[in-house]
Amino acid sequence: GNSTYAPAKAGGSANAPIAAGGYTGVNLVRPEMANGRTSPSEYRLRFTDQFILRITDAAESRWLETPLEQSFTVSRRVDRIGAELEGTAIELKPHPAMQSSAVFPGSIQCPPSGNPFLLGPDAQTTGGYPRIAQVIRADRHLIGQLRPSAQVMLQRVKPAEAQSLYRSKLELLRKLQPDMRLD
Repeated sequence: GNSTYAPAKAGGSANAPIAAGGYTGVNLVRPEMANGRTSPSEYRLRFTDQFILRITDAAESRWLETPLEQSFTVSRRVDRIGAELEGTAIELKPHPAMQSSAVFPGSIQCPPSGNPFLLGPDAQTTGGYPRIAQVIRADRHLIGQLRPSAQVMLQRVKPAEAQSLYRSKLELLRKLQPDMRLD
């Protein structure tokens, strides 16, 4: 494909290496991939700097003192590992020290600064930070669109609603792209 993973210095057509000055000898447009498929306009993502990310509780959500359902601004600290969210500092109840453990893309952790950190596709271990929320699976595609100064509103949903939203998304995608494997 034409995707790029800059930390590994790989990407572009045929996973060609990235040269010091950019791509060399790589055709970034592959006409054979455009076979007439288009998404209906009502299903196309719109380009925006305002996002609503729906969340569910995570392992340490019970430690929250400050409501997480609020608007945040994406800081300049954003990459494939994650995005720092600036706004009202999140306060936690007194809690025991945590050991580092596994996390998933979409996990929101709370470091000592109080600025929630939303983990992206290259999420690492928590580093001992409480996991205070999880972006629902149906909304995780939006994480890759976050850039500095974007506005993010977190909206809590119940797990059953999160599952229903994801099933609806899969059903829609299967209708639009019946030969694409989603599981």
